[in-house]
Amino acid sequence: MTSTEPYAQQLRGEVARALEGVEGLLAHEALLGPETAQVLRDTCDSVRQRLGREAVAVAVVGEKKAGKSTLLNAILGEALLGAAVRECTGTVILLQRGEARDYVARFADGRVERFSEVCPDPVAPLEAELERLSHEDDATSATFREALQAELAEERLDHRARFAARVAALTDRDVLGREVHALHLTLPAARLPEGFVLVDTPGVNTDDTESRDRAWRAIHEHADGCLLICDLQQPLSQSTLAFLDALRPVVPHVVLILTKLDRVMEDAAEVGGDPQEEAEEARRVAVRRFARQVGRDADDVLALAVAARPALEAADPQSVAAFDEDMRQMFHVLRQERELVLASRAATALALGVEGIQAGAREAERRGAALLAQLEAQAIPTPGRFCDDWLEATRPRIRRRAGAIVAELLRALPGVMLEVDAGVSAIIESAKDRAALVALSKDLRAVVEAELDAGLAQLRRSTRAALNEATRSLLPHALEGLRQRYALLEALRFTPWSLADAPPALERLSQEISLGIDPERLLVETQSEQVEWGVRGAAAGAAIGFFLTGGAALPVLLALGAGGAAAARYGPLGTLRRRTQAAAQEALRDAETRLSGQLRGSGPALTLALEDALGDALAQATARFSDRIEALLQAERTRIDAQRAQLESLVAAAAQLQPQAEHLRASVAALRGASRALCAGQGPSGGDIL
Repeated sequence: MTSTEPYAQQLRGEVARALEGVEGLLAHEALLGPETAQVLRDTCDSVRQRLGREAVAVAVVGEKKAGKSTLLNAILGEALLGAAVRECTGTVILLQRGEARDYVARFADGRVERFSEVCPDPVAPLEAELERLSHEDDATSATFREALQAELAEERLDHRARFAARVAALTDRDVLGREVHALHLTLPAARLPEGFVLVDTPGVNTDDTESRDRAWRAIHEHADGCLLICDLQQPLSQSTLAFLDALRPVVPHVVLILTKLDRVMEDAAEVGGDPQEEAEEARRVAVRRFARQVGRDADDVLALAVAARPALEAADPQSVAAFDEDMRQMFHVLRQERELVLASRAATALALGVEGIQAGAREAERRGAALLAQLEAQAIPTPGRFCDDWLEATRPRIRRRAGAIVAELLRALPGVMLEVDAGVSAIIESAKDRAALVALSKDLRAVVEAELDAGLAQLRRSTRAALNEATRSLLPHALEGLRQRYALLEALRFTPWSLADAPPALERLSQEISLGIDPERLLVETQSEQVEWGVRGAAAGAAIGFFLTGGAALPVLLALGAGGAAAARYGPLGTLRRRTQAAAQEALRDAETRLSGQLRGSGPALTLALEDALGDALAQATARFSDRIEALLQAERTRIDAQRAQLESLVAAAAQLQPQAEHLRASVAALRGASRALCAGQGPSGGDIL
């Protein structure tokens, strides 16, 4: 077990526990929303995939002309990858150690090509035959063995050459390179240990959007660490700095590989300096420059200066040995930190995912609270509340309809009173002599009552029609709203009523309007008046008594009879007739004025009566379906309670994730510190960093 492996194992356990909490949020997908839920799934899948795989994937990114292809070829032990020909292809190449040479090429059009299928290995049959002949001791078998060995060597070289040629074609932008999106190479690499996958991403710091996006997808999907290839004597470009800034939250471990060390050593030797000292000084300068550019402490930078070309060309055994040692150190650190890299990468991804999930949970909490408030606001009300709410919302319309009815009655009243006046005048004119006029004056009460009853009957009919029309226009809307709100299948219809079977509210309304002027008060007011005022008071009382309901007897009309008879005994017939008609007309005009005032003030009473009538009708309808409505109300209460419980559960789950996310971030920071200490040749500080 490596020095940091116990910490990595503790972190794995912490990550697993956090995953359970994050996955628990999926139970609230409806509140989280599809986007946040997908982030949750993607994060959990990515973390579980990384924790479950054995190989460490290391992205390889380099400055242009920094020697990245030379370094990769030196690691592979052969010049397999070109440089300039791949500069603009953007092909992501995965390099992995294997016993046989093979590749899997994935083209832009979806095709997949495998070298083992395109060019089967002919070596296996020859090796089997050679194995069989190895057990033969005769001279002939020995000759065959020598021939097979020579043929086997040639086939191996030929197979290797065909492999290299095909790889060159797949990575050359002028041949097939532009058509290949990804190339996974497996070969017996000289310096690439098992358990590692190098991910070459040539398009990550180019101007080609498609290549850059493809390279970034490869890093997100595969990379647990990163090798940054830079020229020992050159600063980082702005594009690489931007890449490192974007890489920081994705890949926690970056190893700086400073290339072209051989050139520094050669320059030092030419001027008589110490190549090793110059090389070390150049490395320190490059590390400080890198740290300054990326805003880090130089002591926190893990950097190696290498000379890849001499190792690739194998011209200098000392250079080869030095490069072998550099690679051994680099992969030893990566291998030693394998569990740390995986766990740290998983924790970082999880922490990022948790932050996104928490943001989504907060948004879901906000949406859920708004939805809950909306549900409660729109919850199915009790029948009484429904009626009250409907009447409150409809009151302006009811008030307008009542005003319209009053206005129509006021317009009709003068015409009715003119007809009554004309009828009374005609009866008075029909008296041929003084005796007939005296006799008529005795029966004038009955005459006026009959004329008023006939005239006001028209107003009664108009009032009934107006009330029915108002109810007809208002109530169906309420009944339909009631039916829809409580999911009633039956259609609720309004049947017009006559005054005889109208709701009690309309009967009360008729009484309030017809008795708005107190006849007893009129009697007192007219007792001290002359006969003509008695006529006026009597006519007014009659109008009130007969308005809407009809048939009301008013004692004050008796004064009209006595006054009229006294007036008819004295004076010429024509004068007496005119005086009687004038008194009757004055009384009718006064009655009209009083009735008009009464009608103008009857709007509120009419509004209230209409509300009562509509409320009674709604109450009757809801009573008919009370059982069904109560069941629906209970279902609505259950739905709201379930929504509230789900929201409370989501809020509680999100609250529990916050300390876990903070704990993970602290653990990752501590493990990074342990890794830096290990790379600097120091042991971890000890203790439980979790």
